[in-house]
Amino acid sequence: MTSYINLVEVERGGLVESIHQGAIAMIDADGAVTSLGATDVAMYPRSTSKLFQAAAMLDLGLYVHPKMLALVAASHSGGDEHVQGVQALLGMFGLEEAHLQCAIGAPIGVAERKKYLSEGGEKNRIRTDCSGKHAGMLATCVINGWPVDSYLAADHPLQMEIARTVSAVSGDPIEYVTADGCGAPLFSMSLAGLARGYRLATQSAGSLRIVADAMREFPEMVAGAGREPTVVMQAAPGVLAKDGAEAVFALADDTGRACAIKIADGSKRALATVVAAVLETWGVEGAKLTGLPFGQVLGGGVPVGELRLSSEARAYIC
Repeated sequence: MTSYINLVEVERGGLVESIHQGAIAMIDADGAVTSLGATDVAMYPRSTSKLFQAAAMLDLGLYVHPKMLALVAASHSGGDEHVQGVQALLGMFGLEEAHLQCAIGAPIGVAERKKYLSEGGEKNRIRTDCSGKHAGMLATCVINGWPVDSYLAADHPLQMEIARTVSAVSGDPIEYVTADGCGAPLFSMSLAGLARGYRLATQSAGSLRIVADAMREFPEMVAGAGREPTVVMQAAPGVLAKDGAEAVFALADDTGRACAIKIADGSKRALATVVAAVLETWGVEGAKLTGLPFGQVLGGGVPVGELRLSSEARAYIC
């Protein structure tokens, strides 16, 4: 992506010492799209696309409880409840942890990781944040009689159906295909297309809406305590939220408003500042968003500055 705009300033002791650039696509309740920075060029939505992947799986017959569906669309923190949900989903379809082909890792939630490692836990596939999605992919293959050993191949029937869904809901052609961090195929779209897809999820009556409703009903399964999507959906019922690697974030609500954010340097440090500003313009009280992991500027462990919107971003968002 090119033509990034200054979004967030890092101020220390009255001096701006760093700036995070990025782009934002916003859609109002009437469906009008506005942009700050270039939002009509190809980018990778990373795990924000799990909403679309889960909807494709639902269309292919993955009918499970909403709590389990939220886990399929999750980048979970790796807590016990998340892992138990993945194990249950695999077991429903005669699958085991050994069938998972996601990357090996430890929990990404701070508290979950500390607890797991302190108890002697070792890195594995089921504790990684994408194991719910992979379990859903495997289950969908079983339902349709497709091979499970090659489910991550871009030309696998499952992935081809997901690609069609991604293109359809974003309104963008897929220009680039690569592997996401978990190993699953990753399809490009524009930032505006990402916002369009999230808006469609709260305005449609099909599979996208079913997944969106599941995520909003069980926000603790979508991420975990203290993480942006869970904090947002718990603080603002009715808002759909999902994060992605490299500081991508998408939001939508039932009025038809939607927003997609990309921080250019991939740093999540700046993300909460932008997300909170957008939500406050949507009428969410700032006091309800204090649980977001805002970036801090410390000196000797004491706050000596702040992260704040740039004047250009403030004028656009606010």
